Amino acid sequence: MPEAIEWVVETTPSLAAAARAAGMGVEELPLLVLGDLVPVGAPAGVRVRRVGADEPGPDLERMMAIAPLAFADGGTAVGVAGPAERDARAAAATTDRARPRERLASGAAILVVAEDANGPLASGVHQPIDGVTEIVAVATLPGARRRGLASAVTSALAADALAAGVAVICLPASAEDVARVYERLGFRRAAQAGIGERRSPVSRDR
Repeated sequence: MPEAIEWVVETTPSLAAAARAAGMGVEELPLLVLGDLVPVGAPAGVRVRRVGADEPGPDLERMMAIAPLAFADGGTAVGVAGPAERDARAAAATTDRARPRERLASGAAILVVAEDANGPLASGVHQPIDGVTEIVAVATLPGARRRGLASAVTSALAADALAAGVAVICLPASAEDVARVYERLGFRRAAQAGIGERRSPVSRDR
């Protein structure tokens, strides 16, 4: 696992300088917390659903291929990579999926996808523990952006957490324009999230 740390900038302001001195790349991102959820439905022809641990292997591989393609093509503009690239990446995957399935089965990770006739197009995860959850890795295939898929996935993740009795739902936004999308769903800015990594920092949502 690559060396990485996360913190709240306002509560530990000296950690950014220490991380940089240790040779880590550092990002400071808007940290948002949900107030009152403004539900967002799926676009026409798209289904948003929670994924179970019994999801067939090939389908799970296609879902897991979304985030790397999205994060490799940063920003929110429509890109090139779509279902064909997703399927090619899934077919070439060699990662053991036992651990993700264990987390899905135990409820440690909740995976939601948006899909249409071409298969999964967007995905996201929330990770509940002790009444708090963080929404992470919200990603849309670059070729499917600007359709409201990330908003629909985030809304579904938040609704799932609320239904489970989670008291605090937070997420870091990778940029100001992304933060504004979440604010339209009822999230509000609470602080700055500090992220330090040995490798180049990877955006958490697209």
